Amino acid sequence: MELSQAAESFNALSQPSRLAIVSLLGQVGSAGARPSDMAATLRLPANTLSFHLRQLRHAGLVTEERSGRDRIYRANLGALQQLILYLGEASRRSST
Repeated sequence: MELSQAAESFNALSQPSRLAIVSLLGQVGSAGARPSDMAATLRLPANTLSFHLRQLRHAGLVTEERSGRDRIYRANLGALQQLILYLGEASRRSST
């Protein structure tokens, strides 16, 4: 992972609602979640949730799939793993 991508990911996660969204999507796993369910669970207005989901998608941390009229969002576990690996590598580099 490049520094710029890591910075973009951290920027996206630095907002509490976005962190809560990624956490929720991580909990529901591969089944994903519909925006209406996320909004109810997180007690976020639909337009606010939509804004945050756009930011997370732009950072590559969540994916969106259309299923009929519904949209299903999932955490991009690969991107999140890369972010964790980046932190581990940065930690090792700074300790040497």
